[in-house]
Amino acid sequence: MEHKKKRAVNVQEPPATVPALAAHLETFAKAVAEGTSHIKAAVTCGRRPGSASFLYAQPGVKERIAELRTLAKNATEKAVTENAIRVIRKITFDRNDIIMGIHDDMHNGFMPVNRMMAKLKGWSLLADIFLLRAKTLQDLANLHGWTTHELDAFIETRTIPERFRSILIVAQIENTIGQESLRTEKLAGGPGGAGLGGGGNP
Repeated sequence: MEHKKKRAVNVQEPPATVPALAAHLETFAKAVAEGTSHIKAAVTCGRRPGSASFLYAQPGVKERIAELRTLAKNATEKAVTENAIRVIRKITFDRNDIIMGIHDDMHNGFMPVNRMMAKLKGWSLLADIFLLRAKTLQDLANLHGWTTHELDAFIETRTIPERFRSILIVAQIENTIGQESLRTEKLAGGPGGAGLGGGGNP
């Protein structure tokens, strides 16, 4: 009868745990793990400075120091990650919130002048970040100064807000007239010509 060969199975051993240390050795290990010299750590745990080497050589002390340092490193990395996540915050307000915030502050009754000026300065910075202050007709054409609702409606239906239509239409007309005038000037006074009929020798 043939015997089947048993395959070797790699069983991963659980990580060895550092045995609990006596109270004074635990204090010594913690002090060393935190960066204290061995001599000062010996004094901290209530022993003589000359016993530092003896304490360090006790079973489990080196392993405990390594374990505490690893725990501290992991805690630091976790804290850094959590801080980074907290810094990257989602923006939860939009152009409408800025407009209404300015409106509310202006109509909330009495407020100390210095506080009002500080708040308005903050609102002004946000208005610039969100392109809420249109300074030219080109800015309006580039969607500066539009509310969130106006932008959404324009994206969905390509509808220009009523409050901008007359301004943009006039600008378009003026631009067209300017281009027509420029073309006329080129025709009238073009190279070699002294009028609409073109040029030539007299």
